[in-house]
Amino acid sequence: MTALKQAEKNIDAVNSKVSSDVQALYDRISFIYPCRWENVSIVILEEYVIKAPYEEVVLYKGGAVGSKETLDRIVKLVS
Repeated sequence: MTALKQAEKNIDAVNSKVSSDVQALYDRISFIYPCRWENVSIVILEEYVIKAPYEEVVLYKGGAVGSKETLDRIVKLVS
């Protein structure tokens, strides 16, 4: 990955609309799984979303079904 692309990725990972605790949660999750911000919600693997107040993970995209193991790991990260 070029330095410019990495810098753009790093900028996209920062959300000025959330607290530093929520940003730290995003950083922990993004270290393990591909994720992105959707306003102030964290979208993981395009299958799961964590919405404010960031206490529970819900299925995303109309009930897409991911693996229970992946969901369990994400829930542990949120806890």
